[in-house]
Amino acid sequence: MKAALVAALPLALLSYNLQALQSLDESQLSNVTGEGIGVVFEDFSLFTKLPNRPESGELTLILDDKETDTIDDDDSFIFSDIRVHKSGFNYDAPNADFSAAGGNFGSEQYPFKAGDLVQVSSILDDNGDGTPNFTYTALRTEFPGGSLTPADITPEILEQISDKFDLSLRVDSVIGDRPIEDRRRFDFSLALNGFRFYGFQQDIWSIPYYGIAMSANLGLVADSIVIGGDTNGALSGNLSLNGIDLYLPQGSADQPIVISTADVNGKEQVQFEMLPLTKAISAARGPNFQKGHLYIKSVHFGDPKDPDLRTAIKPGVDPELAGPDDYYYAFQPEFGNTIELEGINIQHLRITTQDI
Repeated sequence: MKAALVAALPLALLSYNLQALQSLDESQLSNVTGEGIGVVFEDFSLFTKLPNRPESGELTLILDDKETDTIDDDDSFIFSDIRVHKSGFNYDAPNADFSAAGGNFGSEQYPFKAGDLVQVSSILDDNGDGTPNFTYTALRTEFPGGSLTPADITPEILEQISDKFDLSLRVDSVIGDRPIEDRRRFDFSLALNGFRFYGFQQDIWSIPYYGIAMSANLGLVADSIVIGGDTNGALSGNLSLNGIDLYLPQGSADQPIVISTADVNGKEQVQFEMLPLTKAISAARGPNFQKGHLYIKSVHFGDPKDPDLRTAIKPGVDPELAGPDDYYYAFQPEFGNTIELEGINIQHLRITTQDI
């Protein structure tokens, strides 16, 4: 993987005397902005499992360590065979050339950004003097094209943001108190094919009482998302969502995502909450506020062209000569079954660690 720096560290803080550094109060910090670090990744790929190395690439998330020194009896999730590479690379090909697996993530015009200092301000003006109720300095992270909205996206812009990538992984669960031969159970496999991010941006800042506050936008286009339920691979017994376009704003300066703790059945749990959307905030946003959407061109269940799902032969086809494309299939509509959700606007969201 090679990386090309296309922007410099923020210079705003350097205006202070370096020989007599002083801490900044909130009013001073609110005036600090910077350009952060911009990085372009060339020939990017990631593999946690290599050919002929079946034991490689397992990441274990321990859910309950049973207060023992070993992991033999722990409950856990195992994430394995994680692959991220440029679309079109065939991992399973004989003598696969891994030097051709990488793709470009970002460009000089649309780099990956980290450490950018920006101002986030309230859209409310309770005093009626034209000034926002508050302004905070936030730390921003952007994927390539993170500042773009759905209205900006064209096929040409997507080509400039990054190459298409594929991502796949397998998830197994382990129940430590089961018999050894029955502890590990396959849960599902996931394949995200031909995807690009856009509008992917996250801000983090601090507010009174709650401490850390966050907002984020997620934009994604993908050829397909395949969830597999068969241990033989992601193309068996699967659910396929094809032609994905997702854009989801999550929180804002006035309606941030905050982290706190909550008492649940006598136990203290970590809680993530998007604060409620009030009538005042909704009115101030107005009708042109950017809302989310989800477009899915088609949804398919089961293996593509699975003989067990055939419902009828197409008109005019000789049954003796019919091939897989000459049949209709249940749950695999010939012309798609489009799903369109527009105007997505999260009113309130609360998740505790008990829910995960």
